[in-house]
Amino acid sequence: MTAVDVTVRSTGQPMTIHVASVKDGRPGAVCLAVLEGNRQEFYLLARHWRVAIGTWQWEFPRGMGEPGESPVQTAIRELAEETGLTADPSQVCELHRIHADPGVMRDDVRVMELTFPSPPGSDEGATGTIPMQAGSGGTDWELSNLQWVTSRRIREMIQCGQIIDGLTISSFAIREFERGTE
Repeated sequence: MTAVDVTVRSTGQPMTIHVASVKDGRPGAVCLAVLEGNRQEFYLLARHWRVAIGTWQWEFPRGMGEPGESPVQTAIRELAEETGLTADPSQVCELHRIHADPGVMRDDVRVMELTFPSPPGSDEGATGTIPMQAGSGGTDWELSNLQWVTSRRIREMIQCGQIIDGLTISSFAIREFERGTE
């Protein structure tokens, strides 16, 4: 938290605003891991424990950058830490840059797409869900499980309140906009 002294324009009165900074404003990354299937694409959702609201939330994997990291490096590292999936820079594309709440936070979040080919013989299933358990390879403590889901399923989860995380919703909307999806 940083206290910033400002002056109210209409009254000339001094006022102090408190600004939260996440890792000194270093860029973070929301990881839209996309599995390209034969007939449709799947997004990777992770079920995170969120201390601030005391509940589990379905979200895209994400995290803040370390000193000297590029957004691409942050996305690759965070995806590996949280899911056990590895990617290389050729699989990563920056879609957009967002700020969670510029009125009170100094942050810089990059929406990063990480594309994975569908494994040979994968079952895309009638429900559009390919379950995947959080691996034992050092995945993040805050995850309970991971799922590959279709964009249609994400829309349903948003509509019924299963996804309420603003960064996940905005990142999904950005990718859908980029693809021209209505």
